[in-house]
Amino acid sequence: MALVIGFLTEELQQEINMLARIWVALLLIATPLSAQEVESVYTSLDMDADCAWDTDGHDGGWAECFGIGTDYPVFLVEGDLRMGAMFGHVEDAEWFIDGFLPFNYVGDTVEWRIEDEKPYATILRWFITYLDEDGMNIEGQTLVISTVAQPDTPADQRKSCHVAYVDALSNPNANQLARQVAHLAAKTFRCGVDIPIYVGEVGKLAGGQSQWHPAQFE
Repeated sequence: MALVIGFLTEELQQEINMLARIWVALLLIATPLSAQEVESVYTSLDMDADCAWDTDGHDGGWAECFGIGTDYPVFLVEGDLRMGAMFGHVEDAEWFIDGFLPFNYVGDTVEWRIEDEKPYATILRWFITYLDEDGMNIEGQTLVISTVAQPDTPADQRKSCHVAYVDALSNPNANQLARQVAHLAAKTFRCGVDIPIYVGEVGKLAGGQSQWHPAQFE
């Protein structure tokens, strides 16, 4: 199942909700998560203290930030009030294709999912800004599950990209759901080939992807 979401209409939102609930239910039944094998490690993402930017300040540009050790940094890009993020030993740190259409910014905590002492996925909260009918800002919150580029893989495979999205405002168990999806999908997800999906309930403030993705045109 592969879904790419732009602006959400009522009909599209209902269809996505139905398919995503079925997808998640089947995976949760088929592959229970073992708490003994997988753990979470949290790192801060302070734009000033933890990141080295290629521009003055962080009003736009590219940055490398502290992550886990030397092999698992965090890379950020910011432009036109939108942000992107990649994780790990990426070969091309400016290879960003994933993002959201509305204005957005990332949260200040990265959750790293670790198995056998190796990070295989991250969960990062995006804040997505909309205007209501009165012209006031309102924010959605979406958890983004991403792959982590590994230092022991061939150079052309050292990429980090979005795997899936969980609407944090529409799903009471959003964090648990994001961890489960990370466990089930991140390790086998192929950046530039597989297409990220929304899972769980999807509200109107969930974001909508903005990306050039090769698999969309095959």
